[in-house]
Amino acid sequence: MSLGSRFFLLLCVLSLLTACPKPPPPASVAPTPAPTEPLSPTPTPTPTPTPTPSPTPLPEAFIPRSTNDTARLFNGLKISSSVESLPGGIAPTIRRIDDSFTVDISLKVKVPEAMVTLEHFTTANPAITTALPVLGEILAQAKVSSYYHALYSLKVRSLQTDVSNLNTVLSRHNFFDCGTILEYTHPVSQRKALILQGDMDVVADGSDSDRYLEVDGTSTYYQPFTSYRWRKRTAVPSQFLVEKNARIAETRAALATPGLTPEKAAELRKTISTTELQITDLKTFSFLIAKADPFIVLPGFMIRNKTLPFCPRIGDYAAVIFGNKIYPAIFGDVGPSVKVGEASLRLSRSINAAATAYRRPTNRLDVSYIVFPQSADESAPPDYEKWRTRCIELLAEIGATNVTVERWENILPPPPTPTPTPTPDPGVPLPAPRGLEATPPATSPPTPSPLPTPS
Repeated sequence: MSLGSRFFLLLCVLSLLTACPKPPPPASVAPTPAPTEPLSPTPTPTPTPTPTPSPTPLPEAFIPRSTNDTARLFNGLKISSSVESLPGGIAPTIRRIDDSFTVDISLKVKVPEAMVTLEHFTTANPAITTALPVLGEILAQAKVSSYYHALYSLKVRSLQTDVSNLNTVLSRHNFFDCGTILEYTHPVSQRKALILQGDMDVVADGSDSDRYLEVDGTSTYYQPFTSYRWRKRTAVPSQFLVEKNARIAETRAALATPGLTPEKAAELRKTISTTELQITDLKTFSFLIAKADPFIVLPGFMIRNKTLPFCPRIGDYAAVIFGNKIYPAIFGDVGPSVKVGEASLRLSRSINAAATAYRRPTNRLDVSYIVFPQSADESAPPDYEKWRTRCIELLAEIGATNVTVERWENILPPPPTPTPTPTPDPGVPLPAPRGLEATPPATSPPTPSPLPTPS
């Protein structure tokens, strides 16, 4: 067969194959799926064992060190400490040498300069000129009081006394609690005024059983007394007499304990004497109530030298300025000599309703206290309207006329009305006491009939 014949035969076979497709398999027969191989499980990784840390080698000899650290105590005092260790002699010898274990303390503090200009005051309280428009004129003639310099001298002395026990050192807040104390005398009226700038801490002291029976005395430093007091006007006893009498009984029992040291016995006798004086005061006087009466507190050193022309007295009137409001008050209590800026709970809550015995109304030096020395009247129960009227008059005497002064309301509930003793009915016999028989009422003899008139 030739090459051409073979090529023709190959084309014929190819054409037959493409023209006749292979028929599909019957519909009833399902295709058999190809068998799948089962999946092999994922192998669990083998945890790598934690290598055992190599032990820290112990030192072969003493290594001198010097470290530095910084901390802040609860009272705001920043402590920069350093520890330096140096080689010394044998312990039995160097433990008796003072220089072997020492602490060197150096306390540095900056004493603030007094606020004297209007710009100083408006920096602390931008609205103060709205409340007191004449403040600029007053400041132009005022001078820094010696009380200001004495206050910070006492603060520094307190630091020097307490620096060895750092946690008792006067806190940063209380050291910088006073911006200024100025003395001002009006050129015409000659009315004197002390102008203090500070923050406001809260006082919760005081009690008065004549006006209010129950007082919350649970705060840590609570005292039922205030420096401003007046004679009681009712026989209602103080709620604190029970506590004071119980303290005396407990102290006397402790004093009877055998084997007391003379120092401990003297301390117990002093407690008894002090408590007896407190009982006498509670039976004799009424006091301001911090949660009801608006009053301020001044440092104790300010009232000691009564010959000074600006020496304040208990009961002096005061105007307290916060924001654009002026609140009337009195100087009602004496506080620590190293602190400025304290007011009653009533006055504090008027500035910030969230104030409590443990939460001051403001931390900033944005409160102005204008105290009028020698303005006190005779001690008497609080008369809020009188206090307001006097503050308006005294402000006018230093040139602050036509100012708006807030008005206080009495928030104490009225005292309970005593139940009257029932008056016995004269026609009804009283019941006889138990165990005794009632005595029958005496009967009067019958009145004889009149004799007939003779004819």
